[in-house]
Amino acid sequence: MQALDESIIGRELDGAITQCGRSLISTIALLLLVRRQLQKQRARHISSVIMRDSLRSEMSKQRAAADDAQEKQDQLKIDIDVLNTMIGRAEEQMIQQRKRYEEEIQRRNER
Repeated sequence: MQALDESIIGRELDGAITQCGRSLISTIALLLLVRRQLQKQRARHISSVIMRDSLRSEMSKQRAAADDAQEKQDQLKIDIDVLNTMIGRAEEQMIQQRKRYEEEIQRRNER
């Protein structure tokens, strides 16, 4: 009877060990799967970070170009204002010269 009990216990123990082995293999397989998924997720994350940094760099370049263009436009407006002022003064001088010319013509004709 004792041998029978030991035999049953041995089989149960073998079954339990086999079950633990299968469970351990399943756990290892699951861990390997999780590890692969984590590696893929990290790779996607790194790719996203690189893309984000690239876009930020491009946006910074575009912003700098836009600032340069705005600065040039502002300088052109200032230059146009200066030229308009010069033209206005030249026109006033022309008007004054024309008046003096007409006055001189009138004085000459009156003599």
